[in-house]
Amino acid sequence: MALDLLNICRSIYNSVDLGLIIINEDNKIESWNSFMTHYSMLLESEVVGRDLFNLFPDLPKVWLLLKFKGVRQLQNPSKVSWEQRPTLFKFANSETMMQNCSFIPIPNTETGENLILITIQDVSDFANNKIELNELMKINKSLEEISNYDALTEIYNRRYIGNVLNIAIDKYEENLVVAMFDLDHFKRINDSYGHIVGDRVLKNVCKIVRENTLEGAIFGRFGGEEFLIIVEGVSLVKVTDWLEIVRSKISEGYVISDGEEVKITASFGVAEFNSDIKDDLEIIHRADTALYRSKDHGRNKITLF
Repeated sequence: MALDLLNICRSIYNSVDLGLIIINEDNKIESWNSFMTHYSMLLESEVVGRDLFNLFPDLPKVWLLLKFKGVRQLQNPSKVSWEQRPTLFKFANSETMMQNCSFIPIPNTETGENLILITIQDVSDFANNKIELNELMKINKSLEEISNYDALTEIYNRRYIGNVLNIAIDKYEENLVVAMFDLDHFKRINDSYGHIVGDRVLKNVCKIVRENTLEGAIFGRFGGEEFLIIVEGVSLVKVTDWLEIVRSKISEGYVISDGEEVKITASFGVAEFNSDIKDDLEIIHRADTALYRSKDHGRNKITLF
């Protein structure tokens, strides 16, 4: 019966889809299984008594010796996953095997020696699938981020800013302010200096707004030279004070074209959301109406609806 049990254990040892290595306290190999023979192309009889680190010279010896020391002293297993060290044991008969490895203490009751069983699990398929999935998720996230931004100004685009406004309205409690502004006589800049200079003016204005931002403000390009700002959780007075700073900074800014300063001003319209407003279109309409009142009264102004 004991012999049968030994044969069963030996059969399991050589049949499992795991690399199994037993090393002694000198880190010399006592035994390894058929998995190891297949991937190393070395028979068990060829490796018994040989130093583990001579057989696998690419092993991180200092790190691994500390690992072994802890396993022997604490008599607790230790593990290393492919995410920590993708390929711990490099095999000649395997291109790149991603591995989960375990180090399990095995006390030899007869000799008192502390052996260690090393297990090597091939997780290449799982790891590669996870890597591909992570890469796909990164690509999808990048595409989503790209789809939310205006290519020229690198601020949020109309689609994204519209979604933000709808969400803000749905969860509205208090202090939701919408501001629209556009650049005064922008067509003249394009006609006089060309569209490249016009694009530089747009980018410069966006840079000024970002550099003088207000916590809670979301800023996006609504179309052409028109922009939308949504501010949650800030009083109308504070938003208006901040917009006055932005308006002033825009009027002070400029871009250089052939040695000439090209300056621009902006007109603003501001509307505060309340329960009487039906939807996003109505509050945008109110902000837009206030904006055109600014233009009618001389431009480069802020008007409240």
